[in-house]
Amino acid sequence: MNKQDIEQAIKYWEIFRDDIAEYKTKYPTDKYWDEQEKAVVTALAALEKQLNNGWIPVTERLPEKRRHESGELVEYIVMIKDAKVPTVLCLDDNGSWIDTDNDDYNEYNVLAWMPLPEPYREDEQK
Repeated sequence: MNKQDIEQAIKYWEIFRDDIAEYKTKYPTDKYWDEQEKAVVTALAALEKQLNNGWIPVTERLPEKRRHESGELVEYIVMIKDAKVPTVLCLDDNGSWIDTDNDDYNEYNVLAWMPLPEPYREDEQK
């Protein structure tokens, strides 16, 4: 797939995601739409990764998931303007990128983000 094909596919899946959100509102007890939403989110993530090597510009969209079920902020790999290497930050409830490991409250000018990879799991058969 070339860049234009990927962008067109992303637009299609985003429309489908919005349709699913509408169905979930109309039929809140129907869990079928939860599974469909997961599939669409997975498809979008794969397409976006292919398009930008995994990076999602903040001008396109911000992460939807801001907190874990425990209430802790979700961490993302980000590229800050004028930085030479990526770092890890959280997007707070106000839409500001923050470093939760730092006691000072600083906002960062983030250009792009990507989800953290799944944690490494050593083979349990050893």
